[in-house]
Amino acid sequence: MWLGWDGADPEENIVEYHVFYGTQSRLYTNSDTSYYYDGDYIYGLDEGKTYYFAVTAVDADGKSSPISAEVAYTVPVPPAVPLQTEIYYDSNGTAYGMGISGSWSSPTDWELDYSSDLLNWSPWQAGHGTDCYTYVQFDWGDQYFFRLVLF
Repeated sequence: MWLGWDGADPEENIVEYHVFYGTQSRLYTNSDTSYYYDGDYIYGLDEGKTYYFAVTAVDADGKSSPISAEVAYTVPVPPAVPLQTEIYYDSNGTAYGMGISGSWSSPTDWELDYSSDLLNWSPWQAGHGTDCYTYVQFDWGDQYFFRLVLF
């Protein structure tokens, strides 16, 4: 997520910003240092949770500004995207492969992950856009689960 702010006047000699955040108002359990004058990327926020943010500016002498006003942001939960499957069979009726596809309304980055145990997931295919399609070749005894993750 990009957290933006109005940068300081360049003559104020600001060299960095400290971003403080957490899931309770005025209780900041995380921090990040930014060298951008107008914002910072914050990674690893949980979907559906509300986070509270505040920022201080630090000048070249190491002096910090007072902490900013707090802002709150709730990380959206992307809608579930159903995956469609099509099984391919050989002339003996044995399944040898599967097509997996999914579509959604807005272009976004996406990743199709797979797992053999529903606990440990690995990327299968990734892209950007409004749909995905992949083909999976079966080996005897394989069992995989797939999930689509939108970013």
